[in-house]
Amino acid sequence: MINNQSFAELVEKAKFSTRMNQGQLAVALGISPQYMSDLVKGRKQKSEEKYAKKLAELCGEEEPQTIDTKVAVPFFDDEIFTGGYLQGTGDNFSAYAHADVVRLPFLKVKDGDFAVQVHGRSMIDTEHPELSINDGAIVCLRPWRESFIEYGERYAIATRSGFTVKYIAESDREGYVKCVPANKEENFTPYYINESDITGIAKVTAIINLQIMV
Repeated sequence: MINNQSFAELVEKAKFSTRMNQGQLAVALGISPQYMSDLVKGRKQKSEEKYAKKLAELCGEEEPQTIDTKVAVPFFDDEIFTGGYLQGTGDNFSAYAHADVVRLPFLKVKDGDFAVQVHGRSMIDTEHPELSINDGAIVCLRPWRESFIEYGERYAIATRSGFTVKYIAESDREGYVKCVPANKEENFTPYYINESDITGIAKVTAIINLQIMV
């Protein structure tokens, strides 16, 4: 082990120097958060040296440390997002192993946070532009593990055929989730998703609207 430090001590040092949490460090090392947890708890001793060296490289121990005002979160494409991540516990190995990483400014993130890019105009809000989710925006999401839904909040709902980001309202149809678009000017209307078709739900925690110049 590097400088006779335990792997857990190296992780704590890396968390401080990189401003990443343990889950984000796992993504940076190319392993799942569960595997990282096993390393920290001493359950993967044969791999400790390998990932200790990677942590040291990540921290840049040969160079002065600077405060990083950005945090890294896994960036999933549509297939990974709908096909595995939300159906698991938030640490699906195959999802993390194939995820890219996106660095976002000044976000308070937790283990399990991830980002996806959304497309479409249904969540553009001309009445409240600060709440808009524009076509091509990057949204930061947190898997929703509660047994209740906070009505009036924005969630990403994954089904076997894809995912959508909408406001969730109290449903007047038993067994269905009511999805409400924000864009009223272009005739987007509420619709319902059968609860049995839903493979996962994540709450929107941040929005990065992009302006693409062509």
